[in-house]
Amino acid sequence: MSDEDHIGVVREHRWASVRLQRERLKADGCRVILDMKDTTRADLFRIVRSGTTVKLFRAYYLADPRNRKKKGGMKADALATLRRLCCKPPNGIGAVVKDVETGLSTADPAQKAAIVALIKDQATRDGKGLKSAANGANSKRGRVPRAFTADEMRDAKAVWRNLKDYPTWDDAQKALPKGFTVHRAFRLWKGRK
Repeated sequence: MSDEDHIGVVREHRWASVRLQRERLKADGCRVILDMKDTTRADLFRIVRSGTTVKLFRAYYLADPRNRKKKGGMKADALATLRRLCCKPPNGIGAVVKDVETGLSTADPAQKAAIVALIKDQATRDGKGLKSAANGANSKRGRVPRAFTADEMRDAKAVWRNLKDYPTWDDAQKALPKGFTVHRAFRLWKGRK
């Protein structure tokens, strides 16, 4: 197979940057690398010919993220694209798909089954943690602690230390400034003396 028979395909994904994917594909012998951000899948199907090897860092990157909410989701989309590329004409193109990360290729039927299983596994793991990762990146967990002025802190400390007028925690809680709790006072100034 000549160098012209290899086409690399990259797609932005949180697991691997486009730069990393390009480096791995170049190391595997790809001179032509298409970015799915700039190339439609219909264009890919027109470019690829029978016998061409389509190399991806991960075969799962065949999936189009815009089809995440469609029936079957990204798994069905990636498997449909794989079928279209690998099936013999007239139903498909007759190309070979290679997963560069694992070295698996659809040229071997046993490896093709392994690629299908790999796509299913990666599709299952793809959406997990997206929402919580986005939430954690934006802010710290929990509510923002209330800030008290220096006067409020001075008054709260005076109430907390005054055992004569406020002998119990309940009495102290009633006298503390609004929003200031006896638990906060204990954390700040420990026991009442």
